[in-house]
Amino acid sequence: MNKKGFTLTEILIIVLIIAVLSAVALPIYNNAVAQSRFSTLMPSAKALKDAQERMYMSNGNYTNNFEDLDLSIPGTITADKVLSGDETFLMANTNEDSAAKNSIIATHAKIPNVNLVMYLSHSPNFADDIHCEAKADDKNANHLCQTQNETLVGTRDAYNVYLISGTGEGKLSSWPKTGECQTNAQYGNCQRHTNENGSYNETFIKNGREMDYHYDKDGNLTYATQNVTDQGVFVEAWFENGNRVKQTQTYEDGHVATWEYDANGTKTAFESVDSAGNLLQKAEYNADGSYDNYYWYENGNVKQHNTYDDSGVQTGTTTYWSDNPGKVQYYNTYENGEYVAQTKYWPDGSVRGYYTMTNGKDDGRVAVEYNEDGSIRKTEEYSAPGVAERTYLYNSDGTWVSKPNLDTSQGEFSGTSTDESTWVYGTYTTDSNGNINRSDGVVIPGSNSYPNLCTAHPDQPQCAG
Repeated sequence: MNKKGFTLTEILIIVLIIAVLSAVALPIYNNAVAQSRFSTLMPSAKALKDAQERMYMSNGNYTNNFEDLDLSIPGTITADKVLSGDETFLMANTNEDSAAKNSIIATHAKIPNVNLVMYLSHSPNFADDIHCEAKADDKNANHLCQTQNETLVGTRDAYNVYLISGTGEGKLSSWPKTGECQTNAQYGNCQRHTNENGSYNETFIKNGREMDYHYDKDGNLTYATQNVTDQGVFVEAWFENGNRVKQTQTYEDGHVATWEYDANGTKTAFESVDSAGNLLQKAEYNADGSYDNYYWYENGNVKQHNTYDDSGVQTGTTTYWSDNPGKVQYYNTYENGEYVAQTKYWPDGSVRGYYTMTNGKDDGRVAVEYNEDGSIRKTEEYSAPGVAERTYLYNSDGTWVSKPNLDTSQGEFSGTSTDESTWVYGTYTTDSNGNINRSDGVVIPGSNSYPNLCTAHPDQPQCAG
């Protein structure tokens, strides 16, 4: 009998064939087993989701306690999880925008690094979506999820998230918490756009305003815009190390306002220019960000200048003549932020009048006005709210006439003009009946009427005021 065994070459070929078959078949087998185990998670996860939906229909909200649900699935049920053999089911909040648990997460002990996530119908995140989550550094876990659907929605924590069913249009909780879309779910049309270097921007609607926030790869805000359409304003802001360093507002008429800030976010400068770049306003600030000086411009010249003390309390206001740049028209003085006095000037720089105020009003006011030639034009003293004891001195030689008390509570004089430029120029005396005897022989009956002498003598100095 001829007995013949395998040669060494034949044995090596057989071993090689077995090795090749094992290399191909074993992963296929393992993946098939893993898929089978993963599929067993679906029915129980769906039962838990359906129980939550029944809870919502009955109570208007979901529960965070499994023991509150009407369940008929095998396993041990506790408040925070369900255990069924190698399967574990948890309620989870996969979106920080919601305090309630908004999804069911299922895992199998024999398929590590893989999660089945089933979102509830009223989740503020991926409503009714089903996801497969695979640990990013686990090739087998990612392969398993890819066999369910290769659509990669994004990442959550250290997991890649693949869409099994649903739209996949929600927001993943791995988005930086500094992101506005992440922390404010009530904002509409939230979208995130990620760049290759890891930086990203978010666009959304907030209170009817179109917002666009830009972040670096570490989640630090670097630039933001707001389109305030109802006010016709477009706002831009730049940030460094979390602090605003510059902000601009562009208006429909083309004028632009610009604020600058130091490294601590404290205001250091402000300017406003028209569409042609001409200066309209400018502000200077103290070290604490309070006002130091504030300027208004007209035709390139300072029209008004406010001054403030070291704590930002207003101390004075200087207003200049529009047709005589650099010449003061009047200066207001403030004490403890309260308007207490005013000095008026003629265009040539001579004093037109002095006024003192109480509580920023005419109550208790005392005033002296001068003609352009320096002679006294009038004096007045308000002894009580709405009542004035006025003395008018119209002649350059200093003669004057006392007037009766006048009720000014209505803001005007009954039957007369309040335009001082139309008042009479001349010398007057008053008699015991309150009649005004004019130097030209005209007698003004004792009443609230003022004589209108500027009509007859428009060349007199006070008529020019």
